[in-house]
Amino acid sequence: MRKQTTKNYCEKTKQKVFKLNNKNVKQQKKKK
Repeated sequence: MRKQTTKNYCEKTKQKVFKLNNKNVKQQKKKK
C-alpha cells in the first residue's frame, strides 16, 4: 500500500511539474 501511494504521489507531482513547464514554455514563446 505504501509503495503504491508513493508512486501515485510521484506521478501527480510529475504531472504538476509538466503542466507548469508547459505554461512557462508557452509564455516564453509569446514573449518572443
